[in-house]
Amino acid sequence: MEKNDMELANKLNIDLSMAIESGSAMAGKLKNGNLKKYLFSHVEKYEDLQKELQKIVSTNSKKLKSTNLISRAFLWMQVQLSAIRKSEESDYVESFIKGSEMGLESSNKLLNKYNDADKKLKEIAFSLQAMEAENIDKLKDYLKRTDYY
Repeated sequence: MEKNDMELANKLNIDLSMAIESGSAMAGKLKNGNLKKYLFSHVEKYEDLQKELQKIVSTNSKKLKSTNLISRAFLWMQVQLSAIRKSEESDYVESFIKGSEMGLESSNKLLNKYNDADKKLKEIAFSLQAMEAENIDKLKDYLKRTDYY
């Protein structure tokens, strides 16, 4: 596996880890059962992509860099502090939308920077983009609906 491929794989892994950590923590704070179920299922999709990424890397006898424990702890603290300030389900939904927008932006940058990367790695980035775009649309729809409140 080329150096650029490993860089891309590690950056995708970091993005997926952040999405999993923050998504799980925030989804756990929700009261609406349907919304909570949807968001936990979305986190599972991130986990599936991360497993696929790990499989690709391990096939090449490589290992992904683990996400830094301090970074994960800091992210967890941010989510907890954010939860204290949030009082409405819509606040959480807006945070999820922002997170998906950041994920979409990040994957776009990665695809541009590593446009000559391994096809399988680029497919993961494209899958992440599609997931994030779908999530943004679904959550924006949620904000428009009144039957959830």
